[in-house]
Amino acid sequence: MFQQIREEFHRITNKNLTDDFRSAINQHTPRLLRLYRARRTVFPPEMDQLLNRLGEETSDVTAHGQTAALKGLPLYLHDSHEKLFRNCLATDPEEEQMKGLIVGVLTVLEDDDSSGPARVINIAVIVEEDIVLQDLPDLPTAFAYLFGLIYALDLQHAKELSWPHGQTLSLSASPPSEQLSKGSATLACLLTGYSPQGAVVSWEVDGTEVTEGVVTSSEEEKSGRYSSSSTLSLSQESWMKGELYSCTVLHHDNSQIQSLRRSQCEG
Repeated sequence: MFQQIREEFHRITNKNLTDDFRSAINQHTPRLLRLYRARRTVFPPEMDQLLNRLGEETSDVTAHGQTAALKGLPLYLHDSHEKLFRNCLATDPEEEQMKGLIVGVLTVLEDDDSSGPARVINIAVIVEEDIVLQDLPDLPTAFAYLFGLIYALDLQHAKELSWPHGQTLSLSASPPSEQLSKGSATLACLLTGYSPQGAVVSWEVDGTEVTEGVVTSSEEEKSGRYSSSSTLSLSQESWMKGELYSCTVLHHDNSQIQSLRRSQCEG
């Protein structure tokens, strides 16, 4: 079934499910964790617990970081992560383990009284309170296959997870003649048509993330869809030093990137 899901996902999207997902999670995990830590006081207590556990990990830090980044997304949206990620003990009644889980990832832990971390026995993908896939190696892999199932089976319950669709991203710049004559340049990134709120915007100049001069607006809702904007303001000197300017928007596991070159703006 794993192969069938990958093949159907590729047929629909022309993308490699597992490779592209791994690439995306590798790219965005550091940014998400920085965001969680910077704003941890405004999130539910579960976020603090999640970050504290991550800080205690001494082995396989990359994998634990990816898991924390994914588990933190529902908390970032001020939603219950139990709707998507659930832990249970192996001794819990099976019907209780999956009760109320429409689509999600179930992690089964060994029932151990020791003070150390509980050992993971099984990681499974659940659809309508039934195990569809199990014995997955880690939570990011399980999440990727859950995402693939939503596409492959056209699950109506995708609405429960609020998967983004119909969103558009545009990037524009307002150098050089008018603004550069005043000693500055501004790039604007506009994202529209997404749901729910919780888009994360970041900027890069020549592949290096920048935070100085970035102002991101509050998200505005209209007819159940959200929009937001972000600007990057630069001095004339900074503008002339860079060539490739990129705006990246992360919304759930979906990302969009728009880039422009300084040389194009000055042509």
